[in-house]
Amino acid sequence: MKSYKALTGRHLKTQKRRTALAIIGVILSVALISAIGTMLSSFRGLLIENVIESIGSWHIQFDNVSGDNLSLIKSNVNIEDSAITSKTGVAPINKTSDEDLEVDENAPPYTYLVIDSYDDSAFEMLPMRIKEGRKPKAPGEIAIDYWAVDLMPEKPELGDTITLDIGLRKGKVKSYLDHDNPKAGEEWKDFTVSSDMPLEYETFESQVIKEYTIVGLIQPEFEWSRNYFPTAIEYLDNKSIPTNRKYTIYSALKIIKDAENKGKAIVEDAGLEEVAVHFNNRLLS
Repeated sequence: MKSYKALTGRHLKTQKRRTALAIIGVILSVALISAIGTMLSSFRGLLIENVIESIGSWHIQFDNVSGDNLSLIKSNVNIEDSAITSKTGVAPINKTSDEDLEVDENAPPYTYLVIDSYDDSAFEMLPMRIKEGRKPKAPGEIAIDYWAVDLMPEKPELGDTITLDIGLRKGKVKSYLDHDNPKAGEEWKDFTVSSDMPLEYETFESQVIKEYTIVGLIQPEFEWSRNYFPTAIEYLDNKSIPTNRKYTIYSALKIIKDAENKGKAIVEDAGLEEVAVHFNNRLLS
C-alpha cells in the first residue's frame, strides 16, 4: 500500500494548475489575515495615542489627598509611576464689563486665571500643549493660556515677571432641599471654590500675593469666544510639598489588569476613606 506522502506528491504533479491556485490562495489568505491584524493593532494604537493626548497616560486618579499622606499612595507596590497636582487658587486679571454682565447672567465679576500646580511627573503624564516657550521647571515659573496675557493690564510677554493676587471665589449655589422631590423647595448654599464653578452673589477673597516669571504660553485644546477662566500652571517642587494642602495623584499601574479593584484597595489599605478614586477607563479598556 502506497503511503499518503507518495500519493500526495503524485497528485500535486498531475494537478499542477490546481496546486498552484491552492498555494496562491493560502498565501493570499495568510497575507489578508496578517494585514487585518496589523490594521487592528494600528487602530488601537491610534486610539491610545488620542486618549493620552486628550486625558493623559495615567490609569488611576486619587483626589483629596492630604500632603502628609501622599507617600502612602505613591509607594504602593502596584504603582509604577505617579504625578502630583494641586489647586493653587484663582487670580483676577480683568474686570468683567457691564455689557458682558448684561448679556451673560452667569458671567463672574472678573476673568480669573485658574492656577494649578504640577510636579515634574505631572508635566509628562498630563496633556499640556505649549504654543510658545516651555513648561515650568522651577518654583516661581508659570505657563499661561496664550490669549489671557492680552487681558492683563500690563500686557506681559514671554519672560516677563507678573504679580498675581491669588485667592478663592466665594458665593452661593441654589440647590433643591430634596433632590427626589423638586417641589419641596430650594435653598442657597455657601461655596468657596478655586475653579470655574458657576456662583451667585460672587466675591473674591484674597489670600496671597505671588510673583511669577512667564516661561510658557499654553495652547488650549478648545477655545471659546468668551472664556472667563483661562488656565495657568505653576511648578510644584515635590521635595518641599506643604502638608496643609490637598492634592491629586495621577498614577500609572505596573499591570493594568483589575485596575478598579487595585485602586480601591490602595485607598482602603492606607486607611484614606476621604480620598476619591477615579479611573481612566478609555485607557484601561
